[in-house]
Amino acid sequence: MSERRRPGFRRRLDTLSLRVQARLDQEWADRTLPWLMAAGLFVLLLAMSLAVVRQLDGGPGLSQWTQAAWHVRSGNAPVSSLTGTNLVTEPWSFIALPVLWLTRWIPTSQLFGGTQALALSLAIVPLWRVARDVFNLRLGTTSAVIAAYALAPAVHAANLSIFHPEVMAVPALAGAALWRRQSRWVHYWICIAVILSCRADLGLTVAAIGVVAILDGELRVGVTSLVLGLGWTVAGVIVLDPHLPQTGLTVAQSFAASGTAPLAEARNLLTDPSAVLGDLFAQDSLPIVVALLAPLLFLSLSAPRTLIPAIPPLVLGIAGGQAVQGASEAGVPEGAFGPALAVVAVVPITVAGLVALSRIGRRSITRVNVDHRIVASIVAASLILFVQFAPSSPYQQPWAWGGRNQEDTARLEATAGVRPGVAVTASPQLGAQVAERQILYETPLGPPTIGEVWVPRTPVLLLDTTAEGSDGAPLWDDDDRRALLASLDRQGYSIAFVSSGIYRLRR
Repeated sequence: MSERRRPGFRRRLDTLSLRVQARLDQEWADRTLPWLMAAGLFVLLLAMSLAVVRQLDGGPGLSQWTQAAWHVRSGNAPVSSLTGTNLVTEPWSFIALPVLWLTRWIPTSQLFGGTQALALSLAIVPLWRVARDVFNLRLGTTSAVIAAYALAPAVHAANLSIFHPEVMAVPALAGAALWRRQSRWVHYWICIAVILSCRADLGLTVAAIGVVAILDGELRVGVTSLVLGLGWTVAGVIVLDPHLPQTGLTVAQSFAASGTAPLAEARNLLTDPSAVLGDLFAQDSLPIVVALLAPLLFLSLSAPRTLIPAIPPLVLGIAGGQAVQGASEAGVPEGAFGPALAVVAVVPITVAGLVALSRIGRRSITRVNVDHRIVASIVAASLILFVQFAPSSPYQQPWAWGGRNQEDTARLEATAGVRPGVAVTASPQLGAQVAERQILYETPLGPPTIGEVWVPRTPVLLLDTTAEGSDGAPLWDDDDRRALLASLDRQGYSIAFVSSGIYRLRR
């Protein structure tokens, strides 16, 4: 009798993988692992958001939302003098009101950062349930897909730019995907209500969910979702009458315009679709699409029906971001506003990837086995794209965040000398430090145009001349500083503080 042939390395690896997963493939794992992963991601995201806040780099929206929170605590509407708009009613972000109320008891910046980190982290739990309970994927495949979500560059970009109400739609989208498939309709409709309360343009996402439900044979739920979502967005277009921004937007105005530009683009899809699609397929839009689809090896494209809810936020987010960027003044950072709406597309893209994996896998008695090479490729692609595109990539050295350099110390000293209640005009880098007041205006990020006389409207001026452009080149030089200071001196301003290119002037 011939000697029995020993199995090859690949066969032994497959056997070992199945044995390990069989040991872990128990009910206790499904009860604890998704919550542990969500908790780990929450701690990581929260630490990074608190670090950027501490180093005075919380994003262009922090000053506006801080002023809106101060108004709410004072019993007023959530408005900001930086843009002259109501931050809740302008984009229909009604879900932000409870967050603003909580600033009565929780520090504002920490609350905003924690809310976004919590919302992004909670999406892991329903996504895990979709993978395990709906598509019956193995533990290893499920963990790889969850890792792809947790490493998605759009997730980290949205987390580091504070504050975006639409981020709170992310766990609601994941919950809706789960509970619709489990026919738990009370939970499903609560998720739909949360999505709609985030922004008016997200009604199209709800309508897309309804289209998927109709195609899946759930006619009643699908038609209701479709009509409700379309009605919400159409009502938003009629009531808000949004328009694309004009040129010369400041940093604050650019951030505010990012809340209404996608809704304006939704109307333009009917009136001028070629312009919207032109922005979508522009060369600098391609990295956003690649960063969203590539972690799951573009497998989501093989489940186009499930991918439908990703189309509205992706199209409107990119097109709206392109319109705002084109209207912004020099030096406003690119991508400061686009990724926040793009992150809404991550959930349906992930669910479509789960559908694709369940189809290409080999079904056993209870679970679907996916080739370990595909699983390993998903993990590798997620890591590579995270390192290349994410703002918290190791290339950015996030472990060193949270410190304060000489310029940060000067910014704190300059803002500490401003009395409460006095009207202030401040550079974008300084606005969040003095936002809790009735009147706050914003200076241009760079020096005024040559020959232009810039006239501030407040008795106190906070000026930061250390800004850099998107290419890292300084926007200010010594001649710019001297010319502006001479102009301000003629207007009656005197220097009360100066250090490291940071000025406080009084009149």
